[in-house]
Amino acid sequence: MKNTIWTGDVFTMRLYGASHDGHIGCILSNFPKGVVVDKKYIDRFVRQRAPGNFYGSGRREPDHYEFVSGVVEGVTTGEEIDIRIANQDVRKSDYEKMRYYLRPSHGDYASYVKYNKIDSGGGVFSGRMTAPLVVVGALCDLYLKSQGILTAAHLAQIGTIEDAKTDDMAITTELMHRLNQAHLPFIDTTKELAVQKLIEQLREEKDATGGKIQIFMTGLQAGAGGELFGNLEAKIAGLCYAVPGVKSVSFGLGEQFKGARSSKANDEFYYDEHQNIKTYTNFNGGILGGVTTGMPLVVSCVMKPTPSIGKTQRTVNVQTKTNTTISIQGRHDVCIALRGLWALRACLCIAMADTLLAMQTEEASLEDMRKEIDEIDGLMAELFNRRMNLSAKIGKFKQKNRQNIKDDNREKMVLQRVTARLEEQNKPYGAAYIEKIMELSRRKQEEEL
Repeated sequence: MKNTIWTGDVFTMRLYGASHDGHIGCILSNFPKGVVVDKKYIDRFVRQRAPGNFYGSGRREPDHYEFVSGVVEGVTTGEEIDIRIANQDVRKSDYEKMRYYLRPSHGDYASYVKYNKIDSGGGVFSGRMTAPLVVVGALCDLYLKSQGILTAAHLAQIGTIEDAKTDDMAITTELMHRLNQAHLPFIDTTKELAVQKLIEQLREEKDATGGKIQIFMTGLQAGAGGELFGNLEAKIAGLCYAVPGVKSVSFGLGEQFKGARSSKANDEFYYDEHQNIKTYTNFNGGILGGVTTGMPLVVSCVMKPTPSIGKTQRTVNVQTKTNTTISIQGRHDVCIALRGLWALRACLCIAMADTLLAMQTEEASLEDMRKEIDEIDGLMAELFNRRMNLSAKIGKFKQKNRQNIKDDNREKMVLQRVTARLEEQNKPYGAAYIEKIMELSRRKQEEEL
């Protein structure tokens, strides 16, 4: 299925399997060779996204991942990395009774209208598909860390519970490490008790709520990304929207720009003590014109409430083509943002690792081409010496035989002969080059008179 393949500037990712298949996985191509795979670090990513804890659904999936290929003795080989995760706690019976019912605000209708089927557990439309994506994101995060780039995220809002806001200019390494170690990543650590109470209340009421996630990335140099269709914001947002339930992706102030004035929302520039260009503020979230500014990257994502709830809702039965109601049983999150944070953080890491590797490839290619130019210039210098030395001998010959230095017919013939051997796009430049060479040859001959 083509829609399970993502192609970046360097990476290609192909997700396979589905929510209730025997396993799910991802094949990642073009990941760099020699990256040490810190399994404990990846385990934490996977564990935080996995269902089964107090904050997640009741589905018990240990999410033991396996590197089928591409990793040998804990180090990436540069070959395709095949990541496989078994589905061990599938209950298709929970879905059998509502096999032909469209769950409101779910991917069922999308699947029915596009593929004329409704897969158990949502199939490839399920959030279950983010499990291998998180492993890829963790690998990319390890690569970014090796480049001095740090990533962290916090739950900016769960339902009506808002986390403390942080000044983007004060995103410290200490704060990022603290968020990365937290079970529930809040800047204001007193929010966890309120979240626990909210989750208990939602379970009792058979309801769910949405949330907002904010991700930070520091250590980026200015210049990553590109204009128009190479826009880094578009690349990041495109990956984030692949996470089921994401309905909004923004950068910096995001929607707050709609009521702002330029005099208050522009990021003004200055030179720091190292003559690096910085901004006094970071309202644009570290990206201008689709390119990183060197300031912290700040991405916000809003996830809708989990559509699968126990309350009675109106829907249709596509088999009998009748209006009906549905009360969704089974095991579901009451707030997918709590686990979705790790999938979205993974998406940002994938986008940035792909972008930086593309830049390094471009720089390496440029360096190789410059080396080749240097070699050609060396050969041309040797040929130039030979030509000018011959011009000097010709000048002496002409002096001895009282001949004119300039020979229009000869120069015209040389120009025609040389340009005939040039590629069409290079002929104008080649003609100018030969004319200059002949001018210098005449000067050399005149010196011999």
